[in-house]
Amino acid sequence: MWKLDIHGIVTVHLFRPFQLLASPIVFLMALYASYVYGLFYLIITNISEAFYLTRGWSGTIATLPNVSLLLGVIIGSFGNMLWSMKYAKLVRDNGGQAIPEQRFPNMMAFSWFMPVGIFIFSWTCRAEIHWIAPCVGIAFTGIGFITIFQGCINYLVDMLPQYSASAIACNTFGRSIFAASFPLFAKQLFINLGVHWGGSVIGFIALGMIPIPFYFFKFGKSIREKSTFVH
Repeated sequence: MWKLDIHGIVTVHLFRPFQLLASPIVFLMALYASYVYGLFYLIITNISEAFYLTRGWSGTIATLPNVSLLLGVIIGSFGNMLWSMKYAKLVRDNGGQAIPEQRFPNMMAFSWFMPVGIFIFSWTCRAEIHWIAPCVGIAFTGIGFITIFQGCINYLVDMLPQYSASAIACNTFGRSIFAASFPLFAKQLFINLGVHWGGSVIGFIALGMIPIPFYFFKFGKSIREKSTFVH
């Protein structure tokens, strides 16, 4: 007969995800993934507002730039697939053992697409510049988003295979908070600072996070070896 283990549920399913956040790698990976996830929702919910403020677009027309975000995500997903094939070969050559830090080269190559895309969108979203320019920026943002987000998830799973569910849980908790809160202040951000500087604020934060995969690519292995959960 199945027995409900309350102690196990509390310690494993409720507390462990938060315990994992004490690890610098898990915390920063969750923070990075959560931030770009929040930006993704911010863009989806406020693109129409930005085009209304700068170009006077309204209704369905103002939502069409979301298509460029979708295009960027598709392109980025294709890049992720190609790198996953490369990564699978690296794992085979390593005797079937995961190499978590080899998840980072793809992020290192394309993470800059997100802040650059935000800056392009922010400073070309004006009536005198053709609408295709900010849409290119939005597409760049989509490429950066899916590359960073998927890379963070893959790294956590490879780093903590025995605790992958808990690692994903703390990531999900963080990104849900960001995704729920970012759209709430975005409209005020664009109205008070304008689309140009409002977008630049979130772009500079994304720019500041770019060193994260570079740092852990170099030092991640030594940090992991000191982690209690890895062992």
